[in-house]
Amino acid sequence: MRIAITGGLGRLGQYVVRALAERTPRVLDIGAPADPPANYHRADLRDLAALVAALQGIDVVVHLGAIDRSFATDDAATMQVNAMGTWNLFEASRRAGVRRVVHCSSSSATGLDASNPGLPPCYLPIDEAHPTPPTDAYGLSKLCGERIAEAFSRRGMEVLVIRPCFVAFPEMAEFMAGKPGPEGRAEPMPYLRAYVGPEDCARGFAAAATVDYAGFEVFF
Repeated sequence: MRIAITGGLGRLGQYVVRALAERTPRVLDIGAPADPPANYHRADLRDLAALVAALQGIDVVVHLGAIDRSFATDDAATMQVNAMGTWNLFEASRRAGVRRVVHCSSSSATGLDASNPGLPPCYLPIDEAHPTPPTDAYGLSKLCGERIAEAFSRRGMEVLVIRPCFVAFPEMAEFMAGKPGPEGRAEPMPYLRAYVGPEDCARGFAAAATVDYAGFEVFF
């Protein structure tokens, strides 16, 4: 099985690359590392032709490339990369003959996050069938990505969507304990919230890439 990972040089991407290391995944990213991985390909999600070229010969794509809410950015750029970039990725995968895409969405697709402090859940526990009424650019971009993913599944592609909750990277430990957050971080940290460690999250993506499955489904 030949696997490619978009955003493979990102914070979570590096963990997923390690989780799939024995399969020597092809790493796609816009970064220009001084010491790039052996199978590194520069690819911008906004460049459809570059994605098509980078995905030749690939069976499965783990799509992590995106602008994360953790970093303050322009809303228009968020929509351009996370929504249009996701369409480009799926269209490039279709053209290149990719069999499966594992798409990284977010729990923010539900709208139940810091952008809507007065929005209560419709019921508890929150599951994958819960309504998804996001209002800000990030949550909306992630919901758009899910709809794009579902549309391509109707064209015969195997698609699994994973919605990680807050990914607690080691450098965030003091932040989560109530101390000042990492420089440049925009999202406030409430005292009580769900979180997942990056190693466990990466193992989830690796399992989704390799499990015997066909169709479309969304998972927290």
